[in-house]
Amino acid sequence: MAKFYLNSLPEKARVNLIGDFYDMMNCVKNREECRIFLRDLLTPDEMAMLIRRMNVAIFLLKGFTFEEIKDHLKVSADKISSVHRSLEKHGEGYALVMKRLEKIKSKRAKRSEMPINEMQMIRKKYPGYFLFNNLFEKISKLLAERKNELRINNKKPYLKR
Repeated sequence: MAKFYLNSLPEKARVNLIGDFYDMMNCVKNREECRIFLRDLLTPDEMAMLIRRMNVAIFLLKGFTFEEIKDHLKVSADKISSVHRSLEKHGEGYALVMKRLEKIKSKRAKRSEMPINEMQMIRKKYPGYFLFNNLFEKISKLLAERKNELRINNKKPYLKR
């Protein structure tokens, strides 16, 4: 198969092809669709190359030196330089994805840290049976929040007699 070079195409055809690719990427709605699409679109080696570039970009954006990246990721200086040039030339795409990725990872970390014991699961499943306990806990929590709010605002609670 002959090698394909995007820049060898006339400008109008190149712009249309790139636009079609952006439209295809825009059709992906969630992580599962993304996984399926990229599995079909890329070979495992192509995906690995993209992942490697993203990893290098993450390290560069976090302020690591070329030598640290080379040692940690086991990539060549040419790969690091290539990604570095891309970041210096544009970089908005990497920054955008990095910001969103950090939010996603932060949410996942919080979810995995939340301990849900069996009693909480049973209370959620049978709220009527634990109605009194659930109400008591909710009222206690609301009172604690109100007390904390009053303390922060330096207000004394108003009590009717």
